[in-house]
Amino acid sequence: MLFEPVSRSGARLLVETRVRNLRRLGTFQDYQELQIICQRTFP
Repeated sequence: MLFEPVSRSGARLLVETRVRNLRRLGTFQDYQELQIICQRTFP
């Protein structure tokens, strides 16, 4: 498996998209955990 480098803004966009999807799916615990990490990583 090969990983491509991602810019900080690209990473933020991917994480924010995942947060929105988790919120839509109703997986509240996963949503909360990722939201906290996102806020710490991208203040």
